[in-house]
Amino acid sequence: MKPDTRSFYEVAVRKVAEVVAADLDRALDLDELARTAAMSPFHFHRVFRGMIGETPLSLQRRLRLERAASALLETDEPVTTVAFSAGYETH
Repeated sequence: MKPDTRSFYEVAVRKVAEVVAADLDRALDLDELARTAAMSPFHFHRVFRGMIGETPLSLQRRLRLERAASALLETDEPVTTVAFSAGYETH
């Protein structure tokens, strides 16, 4: 891969990862994320997974789970309350 191409991908993927992490409660739209990265949805998804090691949806799910785990450690909230606030439909 050419250095310029790799640099473009790194910037685009970092930008999208920041968008995903900034609003974990919002449903992801692959087309919107791809536009943010200035790529087609198919190409963006392939590049993102190749560089991050997980899909945008997997990244969002992992970050939600980490947020919930942190809430369980740092608060006295019941598991069900934390699960629901983290976006899960069941505890």
